[in-house]
Amino acid sequence: MARSTRSAQLETRSARLKLPISKKPVFVRIGPSLGLGYRRNQTAGTWVTRVADGRGGNWTKAIGSADDFDEADGNAVLSFWQAQEKARALGREDRGTHSARPVTLGEARHGRNLDEQPKLGALRPCLGDDQRHLGGGNGSVDRGLLAVPSMRRC
Repeated sequence: MARSTRSAQLETRSARLKLPISKKPVFVRIGPSLGLGYRRNQTAGTWVTRVADGRGGNWTKAIGSADDFDEADGNAVLSFWQAQEKARALGREDRGTHSARPVTLGEARHGRNLDEQPKLGALRPCLGDDQRHLGGGNGSVDRGLLAVPSMRRC
């Protein structure tokens, strides 16, 4: 088991509730290329994990609600320590099978995870046209953006 990282700002409910309400999370490094963030909302905050991709970029994912007002259940409502473990599990999953990270158009165009992602498999004929449809990007648009009206024409 990995050693847990301490953070006076994020460990306790009272410390987290003193943080200002913000759209940007407050991050703490919990491992190599892995961070755990807390975003303070009007209600209970949200735990966010950030994983570096090794090429200068990163991706983030919300992993659960914080135990600001409710008791932690280890599933949907997480304490600081439970959120660390869940973030580490996502980081390990990303290093091994890349299934935790969103699929980009560039990766889909080159065949990564087309079998695991049936929604992208249906777009195989359109993947060569991603620059025409999405403004000439570098292929790093995540699959959540594939529902734009211009992609529906394919």
